[in-house]
Amino acid sequence: MSTRELIYEVTLDIEPAVAPEFDDWLERHVGEMLALPGFERADLEAEIEPGDAPRLRRTVRYTVRDRAALDDYFEQHAARLRQAGIDRFGDRLTATRRVLETSPLGDHAHPVLPHCPNCEARLKGQYCARCGQRARRRMITLCELLRDVIGEIFQHDSRVWRSFFPLLFRPGFLTSEYLAGRQMRYVPPVRMYLFLSIVFFVIAFLAGPEGELSLRPGALEWTPPEDAAPAAVDETAGEIADETAAEAPDEVEATEEVFAPLDFECSDIDGELETGLTLLVSRAAIIRSCERLLANPRAFGRAVLANLPKMMFFFLPLLALVLKFMYFGSRRYYSEHLLFAVHFHAFFFLIVTLDILFGMSVRTLHAGAGIASVATAAMIFYIPWYLYRAMRNVYDQHLLIRLVKYLFLVVAYLVSLVIMLLITLAVTALTL
Repeated sequence: MSTRELIYEVTLDIEPAVAPEFDDWLERHVGEMLALPGFERADLEAEIEPGDAPRLRRTVRYTVRDRAALDDYFEQHAARLRQAGIDRFGDRLTATRRVLETSPLGDHAHPVLPHCPNCEARLKGQYCARCGQRARRRMITLCELLRDVIGEIFQHDSRVWRSFFPLLFRPGFLTSEYLAGRQMRYVPPVRMYLFLSIVFFVIAFLAGPEGELSLRPGALEWTPPEDAAPAAVDETAGEIADETAAEAPDEVEATEEVFAPLDFECSDIDGELETGLTLLVSRAAIIRSCERLLANPRAFGRAVLANLPKMMFFFLPLLALVLKFMYFGSRRYYSEHLLFAVHFHAFFFLIVTLDILFGMSVRTLHAGAGIASVATAAMIFYIPWYLYRAMRNVYDQHLLIRLVKYLFLVVAYLVSLVIMLLITLAVTALTL
């Protein structure tokens, strides 16, 4: 599989008064960068940045062999080399940096445009120096997209592997790394959260109540082939019915028990509606929602599951607000607490997804339900321990204070989660 090169782009804005001195220094600096392992080439572009106080801009694009070489630069050399520029030019120099990835097919596979379609800037290479848009004449094919994804996953120094292992086994590590400025070597937090939440809800939707893929009565209709023997069809149907009845009596009883409270007339609640509720929603709307729910409870369940990701989207900022209140005197930004919440929930989605998949595998292989139960029990104990360790590693307070805040956070988390779930159920019922 073709490896991708990385483009490490450094944009330097300098005051015109020191431009000659800066250009001499930059030439030596670029030479020093190219002497580092993995830095293969440097392309320099000069322009004037418009504005009330024009500054000269120098953009240097280093072609780096792979991410391992770039990580080695960040860990071993970046701080020293950056400090040299700060010591020499101070606030007369500002720098921004970003990492871009080249196509594994090479620059010649997709001819670039002479000017950026987005901002009309002159193009030199695959990316626009001004806005960062990639300069391609056409969209990539599905094969190229899949090759990029597979290459990113299975590459030995991939950010995926460097992110998911500490996410599972090193509580608070990714949050601390991000806050310390070491961000490029890991999957971005929001991208990780979105990916894991999507995978979790898809698996949860497909998995049955016992942790296996299930097709409940009515979910799948099967029509036998016309040439099938009636006796064979009846025999097969009888075996399936006997097997279902023998293996899942608890599920049937649980289903009946869950829907038993729904055995009432919607008109019965008309006189029990609170005045405060009717100020927000009309009585007729509540009655209609009740009738739709009773007519198709399964559709209501599917709608609730579809709305859960949206609920979590609003729940994360609420949890971050609780953390902000708990650590009010720490002078931490709200975004830091939000980052902690994002990483914790990404961990939650990942470990629960793994538990569901493990349970499905155990049942498919008939390895015994006890193994899956032990794994689930271990997960249930591991999640609160993980939260405690994450708080310890990120916030680092005295043991007694940390325990009090941990208990407060658990209670606030559960209360907030129940409130958000109730709101989700109500909104789903009213919009069904």
